[in-house]
Amino acid sequence: MARAAKGMNYGLITALFSQSGSAVERMPVRARKVYLERHLQLVEAQIRALADELGFDLDESEPPPADQALDLERWDSLVSLDYLLAARDALRETITHLR
Repeated sequence: MARAAKGMNYGLITALFSQSGSAVERMPVRARKVYLERHLQLVEAQIRALADELGFDLDESEPPPADQALDLERWDSLVSLDYLLAARDALRETITHLR
């Protein structure tokens, strides 16, 4: 809708929003912790779904078999899984440091 408005200065609007900080940063610590815990649950659900799709058992310490062909779709899924695992670790660490 805003893109349809003529004369909008999108750079200025973006700069103003970036200066104000995110809503999460302005939350009280208790609310921020609840928000991050909920986000962690969503990330973990995405991890389980991707692992199931790829046929991985996340509880195993062994990597998946290397003989499987890595087509583009599987490669994208593996990259997404790696990103989600890193996000999960970052969320867990952040939550433990909140008091």
